[in-house]
Amino acid sequence: MTSVGVPHELILGDALTETPNRSYDRVILNPPYKKMGARDPRQASLPCHAANLYSAFISVGLSRLAEEGELVAIVPRSWMNGDYFTPFRRYALGFFSMDAIHIYGSRTEVFEDTNVLQETMLVRFSNRRQCEFVKVTQSRGKKDGVDEVRYASSDLIDPFTLVVRIAPHGESSSLETLGSIGLCPSTGKVVDFRSRDHIFDEKPKNGSVHPLLYAGNFANGAIIHPKSIGKPQWFLADDKKAAQQLMQPGHYVAVKRFSSKEERRRVTAYPIDVSEPVALENHLNFVHSGTSRKVVSLASKELARGLTLWLNSTYIDEWFRNVSGSTQVNAKDIKAMPCPSIEILESLGRLWEPGMDQSVIDEIAESAK
Repeated sequence: MTSVGVPHELILGDALTETPNRSYDRVILNPPYKKMGARDPRQASLPCHAANLYSAFISVGLSRLAEEGELVAIVPRSWMNGDYFTPFRRYALGFFSMDAIHIYGSRTEVFEDTNVLQETMLVRFSNRRQCEFVKVTQSRGKKDGVDEVRYASSDLIDPFTLVVRIAPHGESSSLETLGSIGLCPSTGKVVDFRSRDHIFDEKPKNGSVHPLLYAGNFANGAIIHPKSIGKPQWFLADDKKAAQQLMQPGHYVAVKRFSSKEERRRVTAYPIDVSEPVALENHLNFVHSGTSRKVVSLASKELARGLTLWLNSTYIDEWFRNVSGSTQVNAKDIKAMPCPSIEILESLGRLWEPGMDQSVIDEIAESAK
C-alpha cells in the first residue's frame, strides 16, 4: 500500500479487542475459522456471543460500519444455520442488511492450494435496513462462469430462527415441508461413549437385550444385524432410563447425521421396519409420526419406504447443499426439507425397491414434485 501511495494505518494487536472504535465505510475480512470458547474473556467485549473466531470478526466489523457502510467477508457457510450461530444471526441479520452471497460449488478446486476444510462463501453486509432482494451467485470451478439469481430476502431468511436457506430457484410451491405434513425427525438416543455399561460386542445371555443399530448396519435398504463393523451390536436395557432409549416395533426412516466433505451424498436415508424394540445410535437421525417428546411409528411400511426414496433423491441432496454448508444433517434441517403429501409418499413407497439406481430414484421423485 505504501508503494502505491495508499494512506493507511497498521495496528499490531488483537483485532477483536484493539480495532479502533471508529466508523468505517468499507470492511474487508478474511478471518480465522477456529472455534472460540464460551469462556474466552474477549466474549464480553463482542457485540454478540461468538461460536468461533470468524463470526466474532464479522460482528466486530459490523459494529464499526458507518451508515450505508459495507462489509465483505470470505467465511464458512456454517453460520447460516444451527443453534450455535443463533446469537450471531440475531445481530447480523437483525441490525444489518445481507446484500449478496457467492457460493463456491467446488471447494476442492477453488481452494486446492489452501487446505481449506470448510465449505466457503463470500457474503456482503451493509449498515442499513434489510434490502428487499439478495443477489446469490455461484461458481463451480476456477474457469466456470457465474450463475446469478435474485431472491426476495423474505424467502431466504426465516423470520423466526433467522436461518438462511438458499432453496433451489423455482422450487415447486406445491411442496410442503416434512414438518408441516405431520412428520417428526429426532436424533438416535444411544450415545455410545456414555452408555458403556449398556452396550456389548457379544449378545449378553441375560436381561432385556436388543439390537443396536449404526449407519453401518444398513445396506441396500435392509438392516443387517449383527454385523462386523467395529461397533458394539447389542444394547442392554436393564433399567428405566435405558429402556426409554429404545425404539418400539414399527416403521421409521433413518437419516445419517454426518458425512465426509467429499462424499457423493449429504443426505442418506434408510427404511427401518422392525418387529422388536431396537436402539439407534446417536450418529443417526430417525423420522417418526410423533413429537419431540413422544416417538410414534410411521403409519405404514409404504410411507417409510416412500420417504426413504424421496430423501435419497438428488433433488433433496441439492436442496440441502444449497441451504447448508455443513456436512451435519440435524433434525431441524430434516424438518424443513420440502416434501410431498403423506398420500404421495405412500404411493412412492409402493415403487420402492432395495438397491434402486439413482436415476430411477430421481425419475420417480421428479413425478412427485
